[in-house]
Amino acid sequence: MVLSLFLVVLAAGLMIGGKAVIDPLLQQAAERRGAHRMGDIVFSMRGGMLCRHLSFDNKTAAITEGAVAPCEPDVRNKDNAIAKGFAWGAR
Repeated sequence: MVLSLFLVVLAAGLMIGGKAVIDPLLQQAAERRGAHRMGDIVFSMRGGMLCRHLSFDNKTAAITEGAVAPCEPDVRNKDNAIAKGFAWGAR
């Protein structure tokens, strides 16, 4: 009887103490991960030499417009035409 009571108290202490120790660590990790959840969107403009940069913040769902700058070589369209990307219903 005493052993069972001791095991119950020990298990309760481990559950409460474990939650008190692990919960702040998990909260900090989630905040760090959530703080850096920004997505960059790059549109190639007509001619393929300049790109329009947008940033999307997952936390606030806000889109902020950046500067128009020269495209990186991997974004630039090789035949200087408008890049074909994803479009709903496109074939």
